[in-house]
Amino acid sequence: LFVAITGLHHDGNTFVDAAMEAGAVGVISEQPRPEGFAGAWLRVDDARRALPRAAAIVFGRPSEWLRLVGITGTNGKTTTAYLVDRIVREAEDVSALLGTVTYTVGRRKIKADRTTPEAADIQRLLREAINEGCSTAVMEASSHAIDLGRVDGLRFEVAVFTNLTQDHLDYHGTMEEYFAVKRRLFEGGTGSRPRWAIINADDEFGRRLAADHDGPMLRFGFDRSSDVRAESYELSLDGLHLELATPLGPMTLNSPLIGRPYVYNLMAATSVALALGFSLETIVKALTHCSGAPGRFETIANSGGFAVAVDYAHSPDAVTKVLETAREVTRGRVICVFGCGGDRDRTKRAPMGQAAGSGCD
Repeated sequence: LFVAITGLHHDGNTFVDAAMEAGAVGVISEQPRPEGFAGAWLRVDDARRALPRAAAIVFGRPSEWLRLVGITGTNGKTTTAYLVDRIVREAEDVSALLGTVTYTVGRRKIKADRTTPEAADIQRLLREAINEGCSTAVMEASSHAIDLGRVDGLRFEVAVFTNLTQDHLDYHGTMEEYFAVKRRLFEGGTGSRPRWAIINADDEFGRRLAADHDGPMLRFGFDRSSDVRAESYELSLDGLHLELATPLGPMTLNSPLIGRPYVYNLMAATSVALALGFSLETIVKALTHCSGAPGRFETIANSGGFAVAVDYAHSPDAVTKVLETAREVTRGRVICVFGCGGDRDRTKRAPMGQAAGSGCD
């Protein structure tokens, strides 16, 4: 079944003939049925919104048979997803992960073409995860994906809010609109409310989200009111030593991740694991050996007093934090090689350049 969506650059209705020649049996479209069209024609008000609903039906509503974790926020989605996936694999042996770097279904790895797949691909991959024996799946939910309906019709067991800083304003226009899209994941704007909300209590927008949330919730952060709280941490180029307070008691963790921002990722992943019912022992065992996602303060050289790290810092806040991390673990100079590619959000380039220039030597 071909869904004819009108996108930013192309109108899917112009490809109807090609889709039918390629084997489609029918079309979902906002346009009236063309004269002489021989296949099935389902006319809808909004083809983009119809796509996830149709795909969910075709693939047997897989999110209702999985414990699905959705992670949203400007920074930290990918690393948090990797950490949660590692905990799930420690506890359940297999898991599914849909994110920026890769899609992993059971033991199979699939090249990721976007942070959050298109709606039909999500439903197909989740069905494949069930067929591979997965009980839990983890996915990044970008603001574009939420706004474009890619996650509509999914039932989330847990939704995570990492933080909100300037990004994607070429698409959303303002920070308030950017936040409004993110909060849909927690308020049922995608079809149903998550069973659990995991929220960063140190983030301004996170505090607003938590104040309005009336369902089961775990807050994480350094704030004394946080349910999962960092009591202390020590960092070096060898990793993090972290002391956490949790609802199940104190937790000591040694992680190979480097930098204060990873304290938040580790707290978020721990909170998700607690919401899913995993023990502190399982969490510690998994996180002790998890190096996180590739390209996230990834140390690629460290000898002779000279270290090199690569980081996918894509916002002003991320650039600031990665250079603060470098400064904390460096006795001498911090040298930054910086770029801001792509054709998105030009408004963030000057602040990113300023962060890069002021944060290094």
